[in-house]
Amino acid sequence: MATAEANRIRVDVSTNYVEDQSNPGEGRFVFAYDHDPQRRDVGRPAS
Repeated sequence: MATAEANRIRVDVSTNYVEDQSNPGEGRFVFAYDHDPQRRDVGRPAS
């Protein structure tokens, strides 16, 4: 049986504010997210 440590996946996320779709005066704030879920803490790609 695999351990939880061996199956742990780290997800790197970057957040970007989308100024041209946001309107702070109306309380509208738009963000875009980019992520890479294919990296493990142990340095091997997830399968």
